[in-house]
Amino acid sequence: MLENNNMDKIKQVRPVDNLTDETYSWWKKTFVFIKKTKVKTWQGAFAIAFFGGIAAALIWAVSFEVGPFSSAAPKYTGTADLSWDANSEADLAGYNIYYGTTARTGNDPNACTLCGYTDKVTVEAEDTSYSFSELANSQIYYFSITAFDSSGNESAFSNEVSKTTEADITAPVRSAGAPAVAPNSTTLDAGTTQTAITLSTDEDATCKYSVTSGTAYASMTNTFSETGGVDHSTTVSGLSNGQTYHYYVRCQDTAVSPNANIDDYEITFQISSSADTTAPVRSAGLPNSELQAGTTSAVLSLETNENADCKYGTVSNTAYASIASTFSTTGGTSHSANITGLSNGLTYNYYVRCRDKAGTPNANTDDYTITFSIGSDVVIDDKEAPVLSAGAPSGTLDSGTVQTNLTLSTSEEATCKYSVKAGTAYASMSNTFGTTGETDHSTVVSGLSNGNTYHYYVRCQDEAETPNVNTNDYEITFSISDVKDSTAPVRSNGDPSGSLSSGTNDVTISLSTNENATCKLSSITNTSFDSMAASFSNTGGTSHSTNVSGLSSGNTYNYYVRCKDSEDNINTDDYVISFSVDKKSSDSKKDKKSSSKKTVKKREIKNSPKTVSRGKILIQSGKRFSKSSNVALYFSRPTGGYYPPQIIKTNNKGNFTIAYKVNKPQGKYGWYAVDLKSGWKSKTITYRVR
Repeated sequence: MLENNNMDKIKQVRPVDNLTDETYSWWKKTFVFIKKTKVKTWQGAFAIAFFGGIAAALIWAVSFEVGPFSSAAPKYTGTADLSWDANSEADLAGYNIYYGTTARTGNDPNACTLCGYTDKVTVEAEDTSYSFSELANSQIYYFSITAFDSSGNESAFSNEVSKTTEADITAPVRSAGAPAVAPNSTTLDAGTTQTAITLSTDEDATCKYSVTSGTAYASMTNTFSETGGVDHSTTVSGLSNGQTYHYYVRCQDTAVSPNANIDDYEITFQISSSADTTAPVRSAGLPNSELQAGTTSAVLSLETNENADCKYGTVSNTAYASIASTFSTTGGTSHSANITGLSNGLTYNYYVRCRDKAGTPNANTDDYTITFSIGSDVVIDDKEAPVLSAGAPSGTLDSGTVQTNLTLSTSEEATCKYSVKAGTAYASMSNTFGTTGETDHSTVVSGLSNGNTYHYYVRCQDEAETPNVNTNDYEITFSISDVKDSTAPVRSNGDPSGSLSSGTNDVTISLSTNENATCKLSSITNTSFDSMAASFSNTGGTSHSTNVSGLSSGNTYNYYVRCKDSEDNINTDDYVISFSVDKKSSDSKKDKKSSSKKTVKKREIKNSPKTVSRGKILIQSGKRFSKSSNVALYFSRPTGGYYPPQIIKTNNKGNFTIAYKVNKPQGKYGWYAVDLKSGWKSKTITYRVR
């Protein structure tokens, strides 16, 4: 419970002056101190006492400036700085900071989870401050704090404070102007009479342009035809050969007090005085090799050196105007079309001609040939039964083993069964492997006991039109030791170690044991196995892993691991997994301080599911990319390389999701994403089509 010296401490930290009214109140075992000033600033201090003697008292002080409220679309540059006095309890594990744009709806986080808040941040026990950034501008945020001990017990909420974040006072940042941004320029083809001018802004805005430099935004009469978001475009016409054009762009955001650019963003280009008389140059035609047997469709693609419209046919020497089939994706420099009705054992020739977009269009007068073939079936008449190999387990298993996994491989896709009686025909076997139908097979056998030897006789049947079945036994045999295991598990391969990169917020801790075991961990050395509260989330076998979060830059972490095997042999010494998180460098001490407290989550992409059947839906998604921005997705081709990127837009949280029906041939494919605003490229992840 709280002591009187806590009251004295508060009085020393918060002296009473003639500008303030102070109120002290008790509620249950939580002491709350509120201070309201006459300068429209709210300040609060919280003291939290755990129930059951878990912890003594926590003092928290927070100061916020109150600003105007906005209903406009928010910009994410708002901040909130929080600080508090450290709790002195020995078993304190950390603090949870709850926050959101609506006030709290309950008093016990154990009863109502987030209790009306949007999210929470967990910080270490040694932390006494936290800085929020990228909060919505001109938005009210509400905050409360709890503390928790090493057993996971969490206190009730403190009282609640709020802050209205800073208003947006910055004009939009303009970028990616096209056709070109001064001092650069570009030359468009002779005969161009109109073109689109485009640019991007870092926030929602309305953009205008003038042909006179130095024109104020309010005085500009030409508004972009597509504007109001972050991508802006409009068409300018009346262009002539040999002329240079300058367009001066200014934009205004949607803040409560709108911010307009006071400087020009110049988009400039010129029109060539020489007419384009050259037909497009074609290259990179695909596919160009033998495709897998069973392929019934393929993507025909090529590149041109200029914007063009491309067509294809199956008859050589056909004039462009007479070719009936136009690429479904064309008009730029990348062209593609889906070809269907393909058959095994055949070779296909497609003849491509293109026409550019010059004032007097230039069309190819020769063929660009894309040639590929479809493979023949590898096995025309399979008359051989599967070849069985790599059976396991073998030898002697540990005493106390009551079940194990039977595994083997086959030379082709097959369904495998087993019997405990030798010479049993496949059709008469009643036990089918739990995982089978491909080339790797496994099943669990149980009811094992010490001192016994076991024999399992396996036969398999392939998937040929007339199935072939094994007529002889493949024997998997092993025994169970009758010597009681009296040795605790041997631990090895602890990970991570050394230094992790700055900004790492969570990490997977892992290790291996030489036998099946259950492992636990603690941040306190010399803690007995039974007293450890945290078990590995993935344990019970020989590989063990769990996720730990709330890491901070500039800190070192030690985790002490002990394990217990199936014979109740327990480690009596610590296995230490130790690592640190690098400090984040910054130009100012303030930045250095806040960077070590900020929770950083990495961008990621994923597949759902990781293995998908042809004709089924595959969902691919990404998180924490640039908000309301463009991401380029690159997908691998069946024949190697990648298709031209697919551009999609993220939502206001930086996330995206796509879903489509998979029609690719069986195999393994990869994809990755590139954040076009930051230039960040994700790792390549794979999925399998079966």
